Amino acid sequence: MAVLLYFNTSVTSNLTLTASWTVNQYQVTFDSAGGTSVSSQWVNHGSTATQPTAPTRTGYTFNGWYNGGSYYNFNTSVTSNLTLTASWTVNQYQVTFDSAGGTSVSSQWVDHGSTASQPAAPTRTGYTFAGWYNGGSYYYFSTSVTSSFTLTAAWTANQYTIAYDINSATGGTAPGSQTKTYGTNLTLQTNSGSLVRTGYTFAGWNTDATGIGTSYSAGATLSTDLSSTSGATVTLYAKWTINQYTVTFDVSTNGGTGGQSASVTATYGSAMPAISTTAPTKTGHTFKGWYDASSGGTQYYTSGGTSARSYDKTSGTTLYAQFTASTYTVTFDVSTNGGTGGQSASVTATYGSAMPTISTTAPTKTGHTFKGWYDASSGGTQYYTSAGTSARNYDKTSGTKLYAQFTANTYTIAYDSNSATGGTAPGSQTKTYGTSLALRTNSGSLVRTGYTFAGWNTNDAGTGTSYSAGATLSTDLSSTSGATVTLYAKWTINQYTVTFDVSTNGGTGGQSASVTATYGSAMPTISTTAPTKTGHTFTGWYDASSGGTQYYTATGVSARNYDKTSGTTLYAQFTANTYTVTFNADGGLPAPGSQTVNHGETATEPTPAPTKTGYTFAGWYDGANVYTFSTPVTGALTLTAHWTLAGPTIPAVIDEDTVVVISDPTTPGGIVIVGEISADPTNPDQSQVFEQEKITLVTATDILSTWGVADPSTYTVEVAPDGKSFTVIVAPSADAARFYRVATTLQPVDNASGAPVAGDTVAYNTTITGQYKVILPTASNGGKRLAALQVQPEATASTIEALLADLPWGGSVSVYSGSSVWLAGKNSRGAWIGDYQTVVPLGAAIEISNSSTGSAVPFTFVGRITEGTWSRTLADGIGFVASPFPARLGPDDLGIPKTQGDFALISTDLGLTTHLVINDRGTLKWAIAAGVPVPEIGTAFFLQKASGGDIQWTQRLTISPSSLTISATVE
Repeated sequence: MAVLLYFNTSVTSNLTLTASWTVNQYQVTFDSAGGTSVSSQWVNHGSTATQPTAPTRTGYTFNGWYNGGSYYNFNTSVTSNLTLTASWTVNQYQVTFDSAGGTSVSSQWVDHGSTASQPAAPTRTGYTFAGWYNGGSYYYFSTSVTSSFTLTAAWTANQYTIAYDINSATGGTAPGSQTKTYGTNLTLQTNSGSLVRTGYTFAGWNTDATGIGTSYSAGATLSTDLSSTSGATVTLYAKWTINQYTVTFDVSTNGGTGGQSASVTATYGSAMPAISTTAPTKTGHTFKGWYDASSGGTQYYTSGGTSARSYDKTSGTTLYAQFTASTYTVTFDVSTNGGTGGQSASVTATYGSAMPTISTTAPTKTGHTFKGWYDASSGGTQYYTSAGTSARNYDKTSGTKLYAQFTANTYTIAYDSNSATGGTAPGSQTKTYGTSLALRTNSGSLVRTGYTFAGWNTNDAGTGTSYSAGATLSTDLSSTSGATVTLYAKWTINQYTVTFDVSTNGGTGGQSASVTATYGSAMPTISTTAPTKTGHTFTGWYDASSGGTQYYTATGVSARNYDKTSGTTLYAQFTANTYTVTFNADGGLPAPGSQTVNHGETATEPTPAPTKTGYTFAGWYDGANVYTFSTPVTGALTLTAHWTLAGPTIPAVIDEDTVVVISDPTTPGGIVIVGEISADPTNPDQSQVFEQEKITLVTATDILSTWGVADPSTYTVEVAPDGKSFTVIVAPSADAARFYRVATTLQPVDNASGAPVAGDTVAYNTTITGQYKVILPTASNGGKRLAALQVQPEATASTIEALLADLPWGGSVSVYSGSSVWLAGKNSRGAWIGDYQTVVPLGAAIEISNSSTGSAVPFTFVGRITEGTWSRTLADGIGFVASPFPARLGPDDLGIPKTQGDFALISTDLGLTTHLVINDRGTLKWAIAAGVPVPEIGTAFFLQKASGGDIQWTQRLTISPSSLTISATVE
């Protein structure tokens, strides 16, 4: 037994080592390449591998094992490892196409797992290809082929429409269309729409409109197909069979004989059948053909017996022989009776018919009217009217001549008085053309101022043909029938002698010779040298020595047309010269207006003399000389006031809380400037600057109690020509609760005319020397306000009566609230009156009226009410009632009666807006506007009537916690 020797074994004797060998083994691996798995083999070197059972692969055939690209023979010795790969051939299958009656489609060979190609769709008459089916299932060509199979074509039978056409039917409607499926039977429509066609009979349907196609009975079964196209429309047309009718002939109805007598058969729409060409006859007439009426109607045969139209009736008919009457020539004669124009050509007249049309232009003959055409030159029978229309049917059996006949025209001669001033025009006359006529005399005694009647004339201006009154008119004034010719009274204008008198009014020179004046015309030319009279201006020639009517101007030209009916004498008149006397007050007031003074008379010295603060008036001067008003005025004159300076001047600035008195304060004429002692606590920021006040002192200076806010109305006076200006206060008033007073009269600066300043104005020739501007600080600079009011101390009923003495009516004045009242106001002339001592008692009514007549005086009330109410009656009888307001105003009666519907707008110094409305009781009520808050205490309202009535009024309302102050004015 061989032993494996390990070389680490010690050698102890000789030994022979023999090599031991193991055969090499190699692995043979099988790659089935997609087939079933084959196990690998271990083969000894030099041995052969065992051929395994062939693998399988779906859709493929096994071709053997390959080593690389070479077929492997299993008899080959194995000397190394190797891999054998299976070789495969893919299987192919036949796909066969069955077109099922359609065009043939070639079969296809398809590799296993591949898809067949979808062939072009086959076609089949009357059908639409619907795809390929494998068995009963639709085949999708995206399906992999794994075996041979046959695909069968699926088909859908086509459908098409059969439509029905009425084909010239004259009535009824075509039946509805039908849908036919190819290869199936269809029952055609009947004549369900009752189609009819004039002259035809319905005979079913045809594939051609002319009937030459295939015919089908109505309701027949259609077993063939008329189309193989899906969606096509095949039209079947109504088939019509033409009708035939019997036609008879009537020759005797119209008096004819002979010609066609036998009836014929006519085909609808075709020419009339042949008949006899022998025409019927009628004495005096010509046969014109056969008609379907005895007169008029439609012609079916010509006079020669040929067809005149196709037969168009739907039944048999009778045709009548018709005839045409004979015609004759008619000529026209216009000259025999003296006419011209009109119809000249002959015409052809038809026996028994109206005369043929001729020219409507009538023949003419001067002074005559055409009356028509007659068959004799006079008398005879009329065949045409004057308008050229037929007057009768032609009733002659031969031609004839017609004559133009005329009637002489007549016209009216009227008479016009032609501006006559008296009498009447004679009545009108009728004149026949070509005859004489005796004209009218002046039978109506026509007269015309300044003219003489001189007969008649064809023109109102007398420029036409003149005729004596009663003359014989042998000519004609018109040839027009019915015309009116007017003869106008002819007037000869009269002339009169005019003489001139210059001496009666003390003049000399100028026109002296008399002239001849024509009535109604401008005065004749005279001398342009005017008469003269010392200190006078010649004004013209008049028909009276004083006043009268002017006939010549001062320059000797006509001032009017001569309008007298006899001669006259004209007198020279003169106007005395006048001159303007102008007064320059040089700053004094009032400034007198200018005067107009006649030559040689004297000017009037102005009264009262003007005054000027700080100056003494020293008379009127003509230049440097004092003027004497007894001096006659002989020319324009300007007189200037002369002044001498008197008294001290006013300081440039007056501090607050001071009183400055210039001159004796107890002497009237002294100047007083009053500053406010304290501010009004309700309006501390209001201030007023009064500039250049002129206050004439009446009594001793007296600062008493407190003053209220002054009237802010001011006007600016500009002095021309030096351009200086200053501001004045007008109509001073007080409307707050507390007052200052000074016993003075506030005077506005007057303009040059002496009138009070009533607006911004320019004063001419006013001197302001010695007058100063008084500047008072404003509230923002710590200054106060000024106020002024003329008052009377301790006013009583008697003192008020005295104050009202200048009213335009007499009688006494009573204060109905008692003698102890607070009263301030304006009378109708604008003078201020008042009592400063007492407040109005609670509930007291104050009324100032004429006790003798009861007439109310229009006063403005100014005062303070602490409690209660007050009222007074105004000039128009409207009562005012005022009552204190609560802390907040609501829709309570204010109690100012007005006319219902009147209203007033109210605006406040807080920017609020509301209004007052007259309610149905005639009471003024508050109406607060939407969204406007109720007025708070301390709000001032300015109220003015907006519409209705004749009374215009304004009112200011100031609400305070415990009082209501109202200043109301009625104008």
